[in-house]
Amino acid sequence: MSAGLPATAASLPGLAVLLDPARLGELFADVLGAPPVTGALRYKPGVSAVVRVRCPRTGAVHWAATTASGALLEKFAGRGRRALDDDGAVLVREAPGAAGHRVALGRAGADPELAVHLARLDPRLARGLGRGEPGTLLRYNPRRRAVLRREGPGGALVTKVTARPSPVDPRLLARLAAAGIPVLAPADPPRPLAGPGSAHVLHYPWYGDGDLGARTGGDPGAPGTAGAAGAALARLHLLGPGAAGTAPRGAPVDPRPRLRALAADLSALDPTLAAAFAAAAEDVLAVLDAHGTGAQRLLHGDFSADQVLVRGPLGAAAPLRLTDLDRVRTGEAADDLGCFAAVRALEALEGPVPDATAGGPAPAARADPPADPLADPLVAALLEGWAAEAAPHGARPPGPELLRAWTAHHVLARAAEPFRATHPGWRAATAGRIALAAALVAAPARAPAATGAADGGARAPGPGGVPAGVRATGSAPATAVRRGAATASAPAGAGGPAAGAAAARGEAGSWPGTVGGPGPGPGSGSSPAGAAEALPHPVPAVVEVPEGGRARVRRAWPADGGRLVLELEDPLGRIRAGESVPGPAGRLVRLSPFARDPRLPGLPAAARTGELVVHRLGRRAVVAAPERYVKLLARGRAPRAAELSERVRVLGAAAGLAVPRVLRAGEHALELAVLPGRSLHALGAEGPRGAVDAAWAAWAAAWPRLARALPAPGLLPEHTAEDEARTLARWAAHLDAFPGLLEAPPGAVSALAVRLGQRLTGLPAPRRDRAVLHRDLHDQQLLFDGERIGALDLDTAAVGEPALDLANLAVHLDLRHAQGLLGPERRAAGRAAVAAVADELAVAPARLAVHADATRLRLACVYAFRPRWRPLAQQLLDAALADGPLDPVRPGDR
Repeated sequence: MSAGLPATAASLPGLAVLLDPARLGELFADVLGAPPVTGALRYKPGVSAVVRVRCPRTGAVHWAATTASGALLEKFAGRGRRALDDDGAVLVREAPGAAGHRVALGRAGADPELAVHLARLDPRLARGLGRGEPGTLLRYNPRRRAVLRREGPGGALVTKVTARPSPVDPRLLARLAAAGIPVLAPADPPRPLAGPGSAHVLHYPWYGDGDLGARTGGDPGAPGTAGAAGAALARLHLLGPGAAGTAPRGAPVDPRPRLRALAADLSALDPTLAAAFAAAAEDVLAVLDAHGTGAQRLLHGDFSADQVLVRGPLGAAAPLRLTDLDRVRTGEAADDLGCFAAVRALEALEGPVPDATAGGPAPAARADPPADPLADPLVAALLEGWAAEAAPHGARPPGPELLRAWTAHHVLARAAEPFRATHPGWRAATAGRIALAAALVAAPARAPAATGAADGGARAPGPGGVPAGVRATGSAPATAVRRGAATASAPAGAGGPAAGAAAARGEAGSWPGTVGGPGPGPGSGSSPAGAAEALPHPVPAVVEVPEGGRARVRRAWPADGGRLVLELEDPLGRIRAGESVPGPAGRLVRLSPFARDPRLPGLPAAARTGELVVHRLGRRAVVAAPERYVKLLARGRAPRAAELSERVRVLGAAAGLAVPRVLRAGEHALELAVLPGRSLHALGAEGPRGAVDAAWAAWAAAWPRLARALPAPGLLPEHTAEDEARTLARWAAHLDAFPGLLEAPPGAVSALAVRLGQRLTGLPAPRRDRAVLHRDLHDQQLLFDGERIGALDLDTAAVGEPALDLANLAVHLDLRHAQGLLGPERRAAGRAAVAAVADELAVAPARLAVHADATRLRLACVYAFRPRWRPLAQQLLDAALADGPLDPVRPGDR
């Protein structure tokens, strides 16, 4: 592989020896005897590299490493030697041609991270591990994990030894098995085999005759088994995130930061490949963004044919087990299904994946591109099995376009695997994978004619990308158009490659215009020939950035004259502001320069001191600096906000509640001190259960004291039930003003808002409770530092019904649960605290109920203008119209 060294190889001179089998074999000829087979490379530029080494003559498995620091290499070697009590277990020698740099070679049992755990499990096993014993070492990833086969009195066992504590929770696997999911649950072997017990060691029974991936070949029974695996996977998905209970599980994968991180990693190997990767990633993200976020399921997290163990002849009735649930997490069903399809697509592109331990020949991209992965017999059977199992519960498979996008995402996630496998032709293989991903999102979408909502996608389809400063002329039908090819609504060359990519994805065609203002362009004032009808709704998921790339729309706010104010995240991860305005031929999206706003003159200077985290054009921006937060508001609002914040801070301090101190206030901005602690939102998602319970207990103790601390008349504004009814009616009118965002019978949303408004105002004002209100209370506004609760954004504080705050908080907890961010037990803990405060304040259940109904409808309207959460907004609206609870765990939810 010496001819294929990465771009940063000079930062680690020993790497050239490590990746050249001939030089490595010569350096350790007394041990290896011949050029070895290498794989499972872990490379940190300028720091270290470690690779698996197999001797082809004896089958013995070793690890080899090199580091920039000689002390670090000695540390690696010392760990392995001490664990085995054998100085010869690891050899360290000068790297030929790299003066001052050395290379270490050690036995698998002397792995720097695994040796101590292997030795505790069985010292004799550790000393002999990797010495060519057939069947003993199944898989080995240096410094990460070893998978062994061991014979016991009750049959064969598979033992996994991991450098980090095993992420698998046996309680979760037991719960899944009890729910009828065929998972491979851990075994409890006799003590001599089990060892002393360790979080780094997990045992499983040996099951079946191999995995589906290895056994497929030309076996006619393979599709039947794939269909049964699809049904099993659907049962796992339909359980919902709540099935995990208190067992740890991963959060949903956010494709954007993940692909950005992978692009950065790839840039250390080959900047040209990294640029191609980034371009393909943007195309993938555009499709995923356009579809929005679908129903949150409990996922396998790394699903492929080799994760399906099969016993006996292949076929629909073959007994099977789903295995390797190390990465179980929440997410969309399309994520798991796309992962399976991606592995199949890569096998079609390059041939079977080489054995993980033995290594194998370099993958060679085939001359002809692979067929549509969704047409692969195993993938098609998997989807059919999934659909048959899910259909009785009201769920359908994700549509082809979304499945291809997730497949492309997982292909890109594996783009650097040829380099990690140390294949000499890794550059060509990686380029082939990137091209495959790009082709997948440019493929024609052959959507089935089925009705109803597909799992993982919005019921009202998300909009396509709309370039900044151009008019969206229509939504093109999904057709087979290659990137940059001509279409009726966007000729080749009009709008550049991005326009062609949008057309290839079946998105709206576009025409050039003037960035930042409505400029003339082809078709201005009339629709171009062949243009499709107008976009069904005006909130795009992504827009083109003038300086290149795409920005993701985070949220939007309706404004006067049919405008929408947009908050976006640009390709550099920065918050940007913009607006969408109606025009004669569609809508025009204008994007403001970063941290620029004519009505917030202090924003550029403030943004240089910290991170811009909020920007609502012309209204508000927030900059997070190391020791302060800067709020920038429209002219004249900052002094009033500072005054209210200080008044509530005094009330909060008396109640034992922390409220940020105003450090400075001016005409356009106020600066607030930073409070210690984590938000209850973050604690609920990933904090220890004890900390979550303590936080809610602290809030329940402090909040009633603040609520009762009514100031003298006039010190805080009044917020009445009539005010709340007007707010609800205004949001319902916003939703009605932009048809197509959500599905509802004509007039139903406004009619419901009127009915709820009547219920809100039906209680005479003298009989309504009065308390200090936050007016936007939810889990992200509350902080806990281990002792005391803090509250943020109290510049909207008022006096009104306490039921408003409590209902808003309770419904937000339901919302977090529906988003897959809060488990059922943690939601219950928060709701119990809300109920306790309601009892303490003697809030009438009827008032709490009507405010909760109003909050649910208001949030449905608000989240309809957030592309990522539009499917969830539809759930909220459906629940509001049906007068039912929001229950995302129920099978069949969108």
